[in-house]
Amino acid sequence: MKKVLLLSAGNPCRAIIAETILNKYIDKKLGIDFVGAGLEENTQINKNAMKLLADEGIDIEKLKPKILSEVENEDFDLVLTICAHSKEICPQFPRAVPTIHMEFPTIIDEDETTCKELAMRIKTKVKPLIIRELS
Repeated sequence: MKKVLLLSAGNPCRAIIAETILNKYIDKKLGIDFVGAGLEENTQINKNAMKLLADEGIDIEKLKPKILSEVENEDFDLVLTICAHSKEICPQFPRAVPTIHMEFPTIIDEDETTCKELAMRIKTKVKPLIIRELS
């Protein structure tokens, strides 16, 4: 099983959308698992992210934002930084891990449209990029 870290500044929205969308829509036969985490701790997920994920048929009951310190000791095969801050601060891991960057827009609470656009971008741009990088 290959593992990809999706790293954002805080993980109340972008990384958690990317994690859940990719885990749902990447063919399980490819053997890729996605983990979203933020550099800074958050206790709540963006309300529009929750609505979007529920609309996608994703079980949101047990979702919670993760902070990098919770997952940094896992063996990742690839790190995708998804905001400028996470690109600048991306940590060194115990073993060399390829890192790529794709900027996602910041999502404010009232911006349901940006959440939907982000989900579409993940499906159409990020999914094929990850498959290509790990092939």
